[in-house]
Amino acid sequence: MKSVLFVTGNKGKAEEVRKILAPLSVTVEEAELDEIKSLSHEAALKSKALHAYALFKKPLVVEDTCLFLNAFPEFPGTYSKFAIRTIGLDGVLRLLEGKKRGASFVTLVAFVNEGGMRVFKGECPGEITKKIIPPVPEGLAYDAVFIPKGEKRTFSKMTKEEKARFSHRAKAFGCFRKWYVDS
Repeated sequence: MKSVLFVTGNKGKAEEVRKILAPLSVTVEEAELDEIKSLSHEAALKSKALHAYALFKKPLVVEDTCLFLNAFPEFPGTYSKFAIRTIGLDGVLRLLEGKKRGASFVTLVAFVNEGGMRVFKGECPGEITKKIIPPVPEGLAYDAVFIPKGEKRTFSKMTKEEKARFSHRAKAFGCFRKWYVDS
């Protein structure tokens, strides 16, 4: 059975990725990776992947997830974590008052080794609620305000298995898994 190294600073993502990539064996290394300030999601991901590869010097995967609000193209995007830390979910909801609430989660996964890098994408369209729907998962705050298209509940109200049916992360890592197993 093939194995893969996943580098992340988010324990919630590590658990989710292990389930998505099963039956692959996933080793997790925790590291706070540099995140360049760029409006380009792919540039930010590639920088993060190269930083992880420099730290661990072995083949690995990293991921980067952004929330994009239709009312504010490119926002919060690569500043998704920064937006939560500064204006919080309440601030994001205030920004959308009187605006269309469409949004998309986009996950990019990068596999990097000595031969180069390959990027995989997963997207989940949906909408932002008008209020926070607890619980607010640690490290996954937007789950408490995001309802995927075709659902009536936020990600935070779904089981992990239910969320995986819609999950942008599951789609991106699913594409990676198919490629990795077949290569």
